[in-house]
Amino acid sequence: MVKLFSRSTGQGPPLVILHGLFGSSDNWQTFAKMLSDHYAVITVDLRNHGLSPHTEEFSFEWIGRDLYQFAEDQGLREFYLMGHSLGGKAAAFFALRYPDRVKKLIILDIATKAYPPHHEKYFEAMLSLDFNLIRNRNEADAWLQRSISSLPVRQFLLKNLVRDAEGRFRWKFNLRGLYEQYDAINVAIESETPFDKPVLVLAGEHSSYIQPEDKEPMRALFPRASFKTIPGAGHWIHADQPELLRSEVVGFLGE
Repeated sequence: MVKLFSRSTGQGPPLVILHGLFGSSDNWQTFAKMLSDHYAVITVDLRNHGLSPHTEEFSFEWIGRDLYQFAEDQGLREFYLMGHSLGGKAAAFFALRYPDRVKKLIILDIATKAYPPHHEKYFEAMLSLDFNLIRNRNEADAWLQRSISSLPVRQFLLKNLVRDAEGRFRWKFNLRGLYEQYDAINVAIESETPFDKPVLVLAGEHSSYIQPEDKEPMRALFPRASFKTIPGAGHWIHADQPELLRSEVVGFLGE
């Protein structure tokens, strides 16, 4: 287990938010402040991301153990849990493994199924980046643009570009470790015992991560799950439709 870095804002019942692959707690600060009048919002950096430690091990089992120890250290006996993408699958795993700790669960734009590998071009682009040749962010962006056409995706990835003590660029996340353990996070989330507390699954209207046939297997794991679609949103619901997401979150947790 590793000691996770986190950021906190607001007061009220605790709500823990888990980011997606290549993300960090920093990506969720604007949305966390939108909830701060209702909840004590805690955004966490998963291992190998953000300011949390880098390790060779990366799987839902390890993420679950990290989060359990984090809850112990923070004195969180029971809390609301929300996760996006990779963080959504991690949140689902945690709720199934440690149901007494989770009061209600929100899963954002991810199913619990096994996904085929679909981040290869991002890994290849970032691994190919030659920091000996990159002098500024514009040059890094131009390098990534060779294989990643989407500007929002490049901007999202480049948020993880930082300088070391010598002023040389490096990736904040453990890129090599994530690449080598990538298969471990594409697996399905399974459990012999369902999580019988309220669950909200939110999909982006323009996202393909959750398909109609995914709902029944998820209901087997989460019998009290409700499914909704956020209009006008893609995969990054919190960036595309923050007000609609806030309304859904507050409405569900306040029920």
